[in-house]
Amino acid sequence: MAVRNDISIDWSLSPRIITVDAPSIEVTMQDLYDTLRTEEVVQVDEPRIIAGAGKEPLGGGVVVGLTLTLNNALLAFEARSGPAYTQCNVSGGNLVAVDSNGDPVSSPIFPTAFTQIVLANSSSATLQELVAIQFASYNGGITLDEILGTVGGDYDVGTPVNPAKDYVSVVAVQESQGLPKVIYVIKDTSITSATPPLKFYTFIGEGMD
Repeated sequence: MAVRNDISIDWSLSPRIITVDAPSIEVTMQDLYDTLRTEEVVQVDEPRIIAGAGKEPLGGGVVVGLTLTLNNALLAFEARSGPAYTQCNVSGGNLVAVDSNGDPVSSPIFPTAFTQIVLANSSSATLQELVAIQFASYNGGITLDEILGTVGGDYDVGTPVNPAKDYVSVVAVQESQGLPKVIYVIKDTSITSATPPLKFYTFIGEGMD
């Protein structure tokens, strides 16, 4: 269970507003479900705010994807001061909402100033299919850009659209995603004493020192 302390609920409104506080820019369906379930225990006199379905085992390690339904509630990210917009992401399943009468609403998102919400609803039936899609997005290796890359070991760091910035990230991505030990180098790279062991890695790129 992952209960977050940066998610708050305004119970006085209808629909009720669930806010992910700044500076957070992402929330997963599992985190949202766990947190709101905990809040429901505190607000015992309020109608249930969330329902979840999915995660049923289909055999062979495959489970159904998670779908959440907000009950007379909408999800928001805390407003930013601007003038640039902040992209915020909702991922890890499907999110829908119904009004106080139980009728579907057009969007489960409540807009706020200078935020752009990306709701990555899953159209696939199982989490296994999602994993396969993520694996394929790496094109058989980890992309490295030491100038414009991103630090980290989670998906989608190391993909062609979001290259890894350093070799620590490369190794972390390779291990977490189970990828081939292939590094696609954008421009040049340097191997130093601080570089983690890269035994059995293959380098493909424009240039390398």
